[in-house]
Amino acid sequence: MRITIASLGRAHLLDAARELENRGYNVTFYSATPPSNFKRYGLKNGGISLIIFVFPIYLIKKYFHNYYTQRLYSDILDILVYLLLKRCDIFICQSPNFQRSMKKAKRLGAITILDRGTSHIDVYENLAKISKEPQHCASYVKYDKRQYDEADYITIASDFVEQGFLEKGFEKRKIFINPYGVSLKNFHPTVCTNEYDCIVVGQWSLRKGSHIIVDAFKNTNIKILHVGSIYNCEFPKLNNFIHVDPVKEPELIKYYSKAKVFLFPSIEDGFGLVLLQAAACGLPIIASTNCGASTLKRIISDKSYIQIIKNLTPETLKSAVYKMLENHDNGLRIYSSNINNILSWEQYGRRLDNFIKTIIHEKDIDNMQ
Repeated sequence: MRITIASLGRAHLLDAARELENRGYNVTFYSATPPSNFKRYGLKNGGISLIIFVFPIYLIKKYFHNYYTQRLYSDILDILVYLLLKRCDIFICQSPNFQRSMKKAKRLGAITILDRGTSHIDVYENLAKISKEPQHCASYVKYDKRQYDEADYITIASDFVEQGFLEKGFEKRKIFINPYGVSLKNFHPTVCTNEYDCIVVGQWSLRKGSHIIVDAFKNTNIKILHVGSIYNCEFPKLNNFIHVDPVKEPELIKYYSKAKVFLFPSIEDGFGLVLLQAAACGLPIIASTNCGASTLKRIISDKSYIQIIKNLTPETLKSAVYKMLENHDNGLRIYSSNINNILSWEQYGRRLDNFIKTIIHEKDIDNMQ
């Protein structure tokens, strides 16, 4: 069976391509990621890098980032995939990009799957108002929504994202929840060194709830370690807040081992790969409802070390952290007994494989009727 996957960069779709290839599918992966990443992340065949064609536009987008440069970049990649696209059985693409390519794939008889990494755009915009993030322009919102209806199926990573689509009238049968995977080579059980009370990994921004962390702990003795980039939320110049610039994925585990609790108070997040990294390392997790934490808690066997804050405020976050620290003040790690069976990229690929077989079977039945 021939599967074509299109992604702007590496993202998790390269991992999806690798796992489907390992399961015997003929996979073609189009992306602007460097060719070296195909080998680095285990894709043996079928990786087609388009970076040489869009590199000047990439530089423009990087240094003059706005809606128009982003659209230009994604549109050029879409046109390239459109021109290169051959007949396939399944076409998977990153939302909201590759709209021309998706239409061509449908004309060629492929089942189309839209991979949506964040919530429905209306949900995203409403939550952006709460976090005081910049709003998307009306043309982008219209552009984003257009692909939802055109796709045969939408794959997402969390219950939170599914709820948003269901509230907008989408059929449950059209939506497939498949939580992401994590490299169990890079992330595995650690012994806590108790250097910090809490760790935050990823972008420091309004959307990630970083301002809530600041308000909660700016006048306390709670030591916060942040590893990642700083976007649109100022990092506090306080003795109990420590910042480390982004590090390569294999190096992250040594930072996870330094803290007792992992914080993820996102205002909006389709899932949050760092949740899986922290869980694989055995950290107790405190998170908001608007991410993949609820999904993770639903599917793991030991649910005690994931605390979900329903009414996220600095006060509720502070209370949750103090309570978690009381229970884990010795730095002991707690591990779910089935964590390796659900968090690996291999298991992610297995679930995607089963979904593809199901929809192919349904298509065959429809064709016979």
